[in-house]
Amino acid sequence: MISGALFLVSSESGAQQETGGFYLITNPAGATACLDGEYDIITNTPARLPSNLSGNYEAKISLPGYENWKGQLVFAAGMSNDIEINLSRKTPLKASLRSLFIPGWGQYYSGNSMRGGLYMMGAAISAAGLYFADKNYQDKRADFDIAAQAYAEARSAEQAILLKPVKDTAQRVAYKAEDDRRTVFYIGVGIWTLNVLDAVLFFPDNKVILPSVSASDGGVMLNYQVEF
Repeated sequence: MISGALFLVSSESGAQQETGGFYLITNPAGATACLDGEYDIITNTPARLPSNLSGNYEAKISLPGYENWKGQLVFAAGMSNDIEINLSRKTPLKASLRSLFIPGWGQYYSGNSMRGGLYMMGAAISAAGLYFADKNYQDKRADFDIAAQAYAEARSAEQAILLKPVKDTAQRVAYKAEDDRRTVFYIGVGIWTLNVLDAVLFFPDNKVILPSVSASDGGVMLNYQVEF
């Protein structure tokens, strides 16, 4: 089997004048097509492919702002055929749904890999922080339960007086550990929520106009506009 790489430069008008071969079209045009088979072909669409192609080719077609298309194309030598592939546009909704399940995924999806990495890192750190904060709370709560039980089982007033400060201190420490756990949890929720909003509001090609306040005789008016 002969293998090789073909780099084709497409020309829509020139491709239409040629006869024979396979005409690869994408909607919209301008995508990069990579075909892996007997030959390795890389071209921009629309493009006329060589007429001697035959067999199965694994194809990957990509265009910024659109979903990657992957599939198998079958060619038969000596035949000509137009291959038209419709690409699905990436949307803020798809990005937000990804970020809803995995923080940063929506940013990676829309091409913002740096922000996606930051959100993933922030979510991982908050998850680790929540684990250790919960473990610390469970330990402090166990200490309080032991101190409270010892105080409740005191056999004399003198013993109760000695054990009460121990119980009260253990209770304050347990309350603080619970507050710390709650704080870390809210931070994690905040990162998760911000990551979803970021995936929508800062999606490429979105036009976001921040709110502005204007005053008039009738009062204060808030103006804003968000386009997707």
